[in-house]
Amino acid sequence: MWKDLQDRTEALKENPIVRHLIETPTCSFNDGVPFLEPRELDHKFSPAKVFTPLSADSSQLAAALDVVAGKNFVLRGPPGTGKSQTIANIIAQCVAEKKTVLFVSQKTAALEVVQRRLRDIGLGNHILEIHSAKAQKSLVLNQLKNAWHSRALSSPPDWIEATGELEATRSELNRLVSALHIVRSNGLTAYQGFGTIVAKGSIDQGIRFVAPAGREPSREQLKKIKDWSRELAASVSSLAGIMHHPLREIRTTNWSPNWARELVLVIEQTIEILPKLRELLVAATAGIGLQEIPMVQSRAHALAELFELAAQGAFRNALALVPPHGDVLRAELKALKDLQAQARPLKSRLNRTYEPTVFELDFDSWLRRWSEASNAFFLFRGFKRAAVRKILSQHSPDRISGDIGKDLFNLHQLAGLREKAEGLGGMRALCGEDWAGLDTDAGKMDAWVRLSDQISMLVRAIESDPSRHSAGSQLINYLGGLTPQNISTAPIADLPKVWTQTAAVLARLSELTRIEPIPSSSGWIDELLVIVSRWKANLGRANAWMDWNSISEKGPEIGLQSLVDRVRADEIPPSSIQEAAYVAYVRWWIDQVVTEDATLRSFIPGKHERTIARFQHLDEHVNSLSRQVLRGRIGQGVPDPNGFGSDPEWGILAREISKKARHLPLRRLFEKIPNALFHLAPCVMMSPLSIAQHLAPNTKLFDLVIFDEASQIPVWHAVGALARAGRL
Repeated sequence: MWKDLQDRTEALKENPIVRHLIETPTCSFNDGVPFLEPRELDHKFSPAKVFTPLSADSSQLAAALDVVAGKNFVLRGPPGTGKSQTIANIIAQCVAEKKTVLFVSQKTAALEVVQRRLRDIGLGNHILEIHSAKAQKSLVLNQLKNAWHSRALSSPPDWIEATGELEATRSELNRLVSALHIVRSNGLTAYQGFGTIVAKGSIDQGIRFVAPAGREPSREQLKKIKDWSRELAASVSSLAGIMHHPLREIRTTNWSPNWARELVLVIEQTIEILPKLRELLVAATAGIGLQEIPMVQSRAHALAELFELAAQGAFRNALALVPPHGDVLRAELKALKDLQAQARPLKSRLNRTYEPTVFELDFDSWLRRWSEASNAFFLFRGFKRAAVRKILSQHSPDRISGDIGKDLFNLHQLAGLREKAEGLGGMRALCGEDWAGLDTDAGKMDAWVRLSDQISMLVRAIESDPSRHSAGSQLINYLGGLTPQNISTAPIADLPKVWTQTAAVLARLSELTRIEPIPSSSGWIDELLVIVSRWKANLGRANAWMDWNSISEKGPEIGLQSLVDRVRADEIPPSSIQEAAYVAYVRWWIDQVVTEDATLRSFIPGKHERTIARFQHLDEHVNSLSRQVLRGRIGQGVPDPNGFGSDPEWGILAREISKKARHLPLRRLFEKIPNALFHLAPCVMMSPLSIAQHLAPNTKLFDLVIFDEASQIPVWHAVGALARAGRL
């Protein structure tokens, strides 16, 4: 061994690994060949190209295929992790690829473990074991004889079909694996999603994530949810509960000292004005007789507005038109407007202007006289017409001449309409001094109707039961009894003004606090006084509360308003908020993934279990066939022991096998039959010393050298083996 090192240093350095060990031992070695990724093996290698009869995980399989790819590496692992089994698979893969292997072990025990595994897969006769430097030639020749006589002539015919079916089944399973483990747009895998749902199945199912419209799942969206839920949990932790917090009605989100100062001022104004309003409402309802009606805020508003209208001059006229009591008057008003509509075209057709006194004439008589004059003898016709014109001229500032027949007819029609208008006694009484018969101002009457409708709407708002009009009638009767003189002394006098002040204060209060809602029960004034007094006493806690408002307000934008609602009801503790938010999101997201992914959508557990069972059966079958294929590939090119032809290597080997004594030294034998040796025994198992003893320096190179328990072999012992192989 030392002679091999001393005399052949330069020759040994032709091997790149040996050269690295001699010249650059302190540097890392890089052969330029990348390691295979275990997850990519199924995509790069079909079962027909994989010959690892012993079971192996993805990392062990990658090691066997890395060798074929030309990678030099060190395989590490604690005891019992399958290193010997992996070595056996590496040797099998190399044999299938027509590559030769030099297996080196310092200890016989380690060699025997690998040899036994190779024997189990049918390669025992094709492994040449020469561990001892003093190996008996007869034993070596006997191994070669057994290898020659046990050669397989062909591979199994169903290898291609079996491996094709295995590949198809494997692809089917890998599609599911890929669908489960592919990283989606939000950075999660479906596997993680299902795992979360299974592990956190006890999390409240009532929390629903509602994705904002137009937004697809993304890393940014998920990060936003996590950040928001973390802030929400921190905010809730700083509060002593949400549901019963003293500032719970406040929805404002931006706290400042100025805001707090102004709120105190508005609270004080509220505390000052509400008792005044309550006193006026009690007095007003007592005066009207409506004590039994709950005076909620909307009724108080309607009552104040109604009393404000009562001060208007046209209020009594409008009050008379309020349904149902004013239905008759409304009908007369409609009739009057219809008469006015009929009169307008008649007036437009008059050729002259006439005083109202003209309608005192008997138009039936004067029409008859005009007709008689028009039909009289022409000598008298002019005189008779002039007499009629003279009568009309007394009622017109214009000069009366020509044919006045059409005017007489239209005036006769207008007189009839005026007579009908005068028959509308209800409207005449309602209008009083404003009554002008057919010429009464319609615009003023329309204003009364609009005011009447407004009064009616307010009365309905005050009635506790719209189907019963007793309260409304009572209120209208009360209002009807008021006069402009006594309205200023009634209990309602200050109600509109106080209500206006109250509305302004409440509007500012709502603007500052966004209170939801202002109480609306009959006792709303007392309730609101209690609320604002509680606020005033706890404004020192407003900053933390408004932080909660600010964060919780983003619930709809985030898609987790249901979570905010549950937290607001104190149904979820702060420690569970982040987890609840994440699980709700994942539950929604995994539904989207399954909906869009055909592989996950078509997954059926029972069918999948049957596919796995079929794959296991096919894998075992292909493993069994691979042993036959291995032996068949070794047998390719090996002649019949009784008909090896003129090849000198086979002839030399046959003669050495037939000898009883005087065998060639193993070193010389191996020099003479390098090709036949590797055909019969593509794997040779030796020790560092036996390599130096039996393999000449110029021996044909092995494709691969494997060191078992390499840490126990000194470098100078390993150099000889390294130099006789292409890769490590």
